[in-house]
Amino acid sequence: MDVIYVAQSGGDQEDYQKAIEASLQMVENPNAPQNNGEIKKPEATTSKQTETTKQSEPVKQADASQKCEEKTDSEVKSTVTESTTATENGDESTKYRIANSGEKYSATEAKIITKKPEKAAGLTPEEIEKIMKEKEDRRIKRAEERRELIEKYLKDGPLVYDLFAVLMHIGGAYGGHYYAFVKSFENGRWYKFNDTLVDEIDIDEISVKGFGGSNAGNAYMLLYRQVDSAEEKFEKISDEEIPSYIRELIEKERQSGESAEQKRVERSSTMNIRVFHMLEVKLIQTGMKDTLNDLLEKTIAEYKLGHIDRKNIRLRGFQPNTESYLETYTGRENKTLEELKIFSHKILAIEIKKDEDVFEEFDADRVSYKVAFWRPNLPTLEEADLGIVKVWVNKDASFGEFMLTVADQLGIPSERLQLCRKSFSHGISQPDLLTLFENYDKSFADLRLFDSTIIFAEEIEENLKGTKSKWAEEFEKDSYRCKIRFNNPYKEIKSDFGIEYDNAVYIDSRQSIEELKALICSSLKVDPNEILIKKGGKMGNEIKNLAQTVESQNLVSGSSVFIEFGKPSKPGEIRVFLLLATKIEPEIDNFSHKYEELCELTIDAANKPSEIKPLIAEELKIRKGIDVAPQRIRLREKVSERMAKVYREQSMKMQQVTDKKQLAIEILDYEDKISSKEILIVVRLWDAQTYELGPRKDIIIEKKESMYSFAERVHSLYPNIKVFYHFTPRN
Repeated sequence: MDVIYVAQSGGDQEDYQKAIEASLQMVENPNAPQNNGEIKKPEATTSKQTETTKQSEPVKQADASQKCEEKTDSEVKSTVTESTTATENGDESTKYRIANSGEKYSATEAKIITKKPEKAAGLTPEEIEKIMKEKEDRRIKRAEERRELIEKYLKDGPLVYDLFAVLMHIGGAYGGHYYAFVKSFENGRWYKFNDTLVDEIDIDEISVKGFGGSNAGNAYMLLYRQVDSAEEKFEKISDEEIPSYIRELIEKERQSGESAEQKRVERSSTMNIRVFHMLEVKLIQTGMKDTLNDLLEKTIAEYKLGHIDRKNIRLRGFQPNTESYLETYTGRENKTLEELKIFSHKILAIEIKKDEDVFEEFDADRVSYKVAFWRPNLPTLEEADLGIVKVWVNKDASFGEFMLTVADQLGIPSERLQLCRKSFSHGISQPDLLTLFENYDKSFADLRLFDSTIIFAEEIEENLKGTKSKWAEEFEKDSYRCKIRFNNPYKEIKSDFGIEYDNAVYIDSRQSIEELKALICSSLKVDPNEILIKKGGKMGNEIKNLAQTVESQNLVSGSSVFIEFGKPSKPGEIRVFLLLATKIEPEIDNFSHKYEELCELTIDAANKPSEIKPLIAEELKIRKGIDVAPQRIRLREKVSERMAKVYREQSMKMQQVTDKKQLAIEILDYEDKISSKEILIVVRLWDAQTYELGPRKDIIIEKKESMYSFAERVHSLYPNIKVFYHFTPRN
């Protein structure tokens, strides 16, 4: 029985002919009739004729359309699929084709010829519209040709089939990805179904993307449906006919999609704004539809400034490089950030004023400079302690005009005003006088003064300008002044990552650690003998020599120290961690002991194990209720989860025991008497039947003892073992 398959494609007949002749080297059957563009059914042949055809005659192809229009450059020029069926008696066969070319050539020799698509860059909207219209015209024309072909073949019988899906695989034999191209019966268009993504695709691209190769997927199954008319038919199923569990899944997917879309919209409308306050910057999360007042409330909450009257605080533009305040938003506080064009790239700052002051509006032609007025007993030279005053002048004002403005704002006669700035010479800060006659007509740019520079002011005796500044002593103090941060020991700390160094004291780096400790204890209100200071966090080293200076410990301004309760160590003492080692029977993965924290112990580095063991025995009795003689305690080095060397009767310092060293404690059934001339060897019996090692047994032997003597010692532990000597025993 003959069966006809119909598939759609576009393509220029002349291009196909050239491609076949040039690249496929097609060999035509000279006796074959010329193709006039019609689709023909292959006639039944004898088995002999079939064999001859397979060997020498090119396979006849039929075009799916009588006339193919030109394709785009990215589309495939030819596609062929072939199948062969044989009759039951084996003497007849029928070939079926899905043909997209109007030429005659062997399907086994077919290749895909493509060209690179032209870039859309540079095309005008009219040209793009023209291309899209041509594409739509081609689709409509293909649909008309399909209709004509189906109607034509239905006249010869009912077995006419229409391609409606292509199953795809990309990857290799050991893994890959599956997707499908499916035709919609509603509009006749083709779609690519790729997991959760569904995209419309041009039918001409399917042959390109489904032919295989390194840059394409492989079409491994073609799906057809029998058609009885040229009209597209599809059954519309009512909601009631769909099983309830499927409707529930569809509803969940719909809700999930809406939720995902809502979150996407929310993400696109949220942003983080950088807001500065007192040399600190924080990211404030807000939305574009939030007002400036909304952002202010979030900022106040983040910086914990709720105690400030709302009329005395506002947000304004800020330039962090020069620490300059920029635009203000007075009268526009209830406008949205989107309306104010405040987006994530915008930088703002908090501005705070006193009750009696008035917020000044931003003037692009004016600039402010920070002025600090001298007063005795300044705690630090940080802006919060200096009492900065902002002085506004025109950008093009001379320094002389600025001096008059400062004098007027501070209420000081101009002839008694002296200004300076901090400069550095050989690592030491000193005042650089500015109130010199030759500077009066100079600009701020000439004097290299920027709006982030702090200008230091003082009142002097009349006609004594140029005398030594009172700021000189403060600058010298500041050169050695250190801000040392520390934690609150009352707060539980589990790791270095959880430490908050939210306390601080100021100290001269030439002062001693003991003086630093006194300041910290005064701040915490604790006894100096109840805390210890560590450098480097919770697991850092204790600072024991309190007579050393702050700078000798490499503590600089901004450094932090860790404070914890405990008895401070003295110079020459070391703090070790004791762990009680208990045998595991049977051993797990060759781990012989488990370890339990006992305590932290401060010992003299010159002590020997015999002097430390009584202290350990006391701790065992107090903490674990274990009453053991000190002589039955053995000290071992703990490395990872295993015990290493035995500590012998030498000073712990000579055996490289340092702060934070972990010492394992073994409780023995006998007295520990290993001398410096002896070694400890662990022996285990191998069972050849079970392929397992027996329990550990200790052998203490002198370093110079012979192997024969060692073998005898092993034999005494395992008398059932025969000993074979491969050497001559020494007497």
